[in-house]
Amino acid sequence: MDLTRHSFTDASVVDPESRYKPKSIDVVMYLLGEGVTKDGPRAMNLFKLAADRNDEVGLYLYGTALTEGINGVKNRNAGTPYIRKAAEMGHPLAIEWCRRNKIPFGPNQEPSAPQPNNTERPKDQ
Repeated sequence: MDLTRHSFTDASVVDPESRYKPKSIDVVMYLLGEGVTKDGPRAMNLFKLAADRNDEVGLYLYGTALTEGINGVKNRNAGTPYIRKAAEMGHPLAIEWCRRNKIPFGPNQEPSAPQPNNTERPKDQ
């Protein structure tokens, strides 16, 4: 999993009350220890904050971190809803992940099984 390509542009992820609004906050630095002391729990917290704010990158990264076990335990059931929501918002890697894992998302996706049409009456009645 290559998380190095992602960064958040919403400075409110770090401190919503701060007057200082940096242009980009690279949360992945904490996960990988690039330029800062490696801090997986802090990275997970920042991913979660971004996901809670419906940031599509945050949704994808938090969901991926959960499914891949960045926190030590792989939990596909916990991560899939975050990735699905990112896909519904148009995040290309989330869309790719959902398609690869056969996870339906958005109104244009085919259901996994045909849905019965309960509005028709049987012909013999």
